[in-house]
Amino acid sequence: MINPEEVYFFESDVHELEEFILFCVAVAGKNASTQSRLLHKLLYEYMHVDFCKDHGWMITCLLDLPDPRLYGGPVEKDSPFERLRFLEREGLLGQFIRHSKLGQYNKIERSYRELIKSNICLKTCSVEELESIHGIGMKTSRFFLLRTRPNLRLAVLDTHILKYMRNEMGLENIPKATPSNPKQYARLEKIFCDHCDSLGKTVDDLDLEIWTKYSQLARGEKN
Repeated sequence: MINPEEVYFFESDVHELEEFILFCVAVAGKNASTQSRLLHKLLYEYMHVDFCKDHGWMITCLLDLPDPRLYGGPVEKDSPFERLRFLEREGLLGQFIRHSKLGQYNKIERSYRELIKSNICLKTCSVEELESIHGIGMKTSRFFLLRTRPNLRLAVLDTHILKYMRNEMGLENIPKATPSNPKQYARLEKIFCDHCDSLGKTVDDLDLEIWTKYSQLARGEKN
């Protein structure tokens, strides 16, 4: 299960990267801990997996559906993408995503379908390759890359970073929401990355510091 407080995958295998990109898509605008738990249910708790000596790993029973049914089909490597491919072959992908309660069902279903049908290499892919997938924008693509490859000059311009740029860096005309204009995003991204350089910190280190600080403040305000 993805731990939202420790989302660094610099030495991860393909299975972990697949689960993380699925999480990145699902978490946009949602509570990270909740989405992590719901994604884990979709991938691992709704499908009972047994080992068959003739066919390898097999998903033999799809659990917790309103109308449970039995299925048998080889799952080549039992990876997150391969599990979703199995559901797609059985015509169950949309049903399972909705049953998972992840929300944003049309976006997530289309995004997951495009991901599992693509030949994208999650160890080497670029921002542009990620953003060619429906549901993956500038913020999501950078979130994935920043957490899977060290020392990148990419900024996840979420509300925490933008608030930091207004309050801590004293900058004016910083939007409250992530810019949708690529040129504006690139301009603010460069300002933030240059600021990290001036502090002698990597972007991912300062990003984590800011996220931790503002998350703790937000929890304090709720209490």
